[in-house]
This record gives sequence, structure tokens and C-alpha cells, in this order.
Amino acid sequence: MKLFLMLLGMAAAGVLGYLVEPSLRTTLVGSGVKAPAAAEPGEEVAETKESDIDPAKLAPEQLPKTVTILKDAKLKDLTPGMTMTIDAGTELNLVKVTGDQVVLRPGENTYTFPFPIAQTDLMEQLAENPPKPVEPKPEPEPEPQP
Repeated sequence: MKLFLMLLGMAAAGVLGYLVEPSLRTTLVGSGVKAPAAAEPGEEVAETKESDIDPAKLAPEQLPKTVTILKDAKLKDLTPGMTMTIDAGTELNLVKVTGDQVVLRPGENTYTFPFPIAQTDLMEQLAENPPKPVEPKPEPEPEPQP
């Protein structure tokens, strides 16, 4: 009989701990730490971290058209001796991504320059709007032989 009462007491303590633990957690750990939100049935949770996306491997169609630079850019063109400063917060056209740099074009001219990805908002844009997979182009059908 004693063994049965001990097992019943342990089971009651387990059930009570299971029911009380979520409200007790905020008291013990603090209100800043929250348990991860559970997905509703039939809903997939898709989280994209900035480090999961490699912009160098994306197709041009998957990249945003413009990026905002987060730091001033000082450009020098050695041929005519021209220097230009582009202020932080300026939105520039994205031409392509090479390694850890983006090639940007200010306005509608032909002048392009490389700029570090870390000093643009490209990764934030990709994290907010993850790129969709590119659909493969259908191969043209071969012409029939006469």
C-alpha cells in the first residue's frame, strides 16, 4: 500500500509541475525570456536568418533592385580626377553581387563601383523578403527532321 501511495504522489507532483511550470517560468527566469511560439496545426514555421542566405549564389532576378548604403561612400575616378561623396541613407541601384561586395550604380549613369555588403541593407532586405527559387527555363524543342 505504501508503494502505491508513493507512486500516486509522484504522479500528482509531475502533473502539477507540468500545469504550473509555464506561469512559474516567468517568475523565476524573468519576463524578458519567452518560450518560442508554437505554430498552428497545418502552418509551417519558416525562419530565415541573415547568415543563411548567400547573396553571391542568388540569381539577378532574386536580388532587390535597389539597396540603401549605411555608411558614406567616397568615390575617386582616377582618369578625370573626379571625386564624389555619397551620403549614408542614399538608395542606389544594385547591379550585381561579387563575393562579399555589391556593385552599385548611382542614378541612371554608367558609372559603377564596388561596396561592402556589410555596409548596405541588402541582408536585411533578403531576411525580410526571402528570395523565391528561380524556375528553370524550358529547353526549346528541337526542330523536326524533314
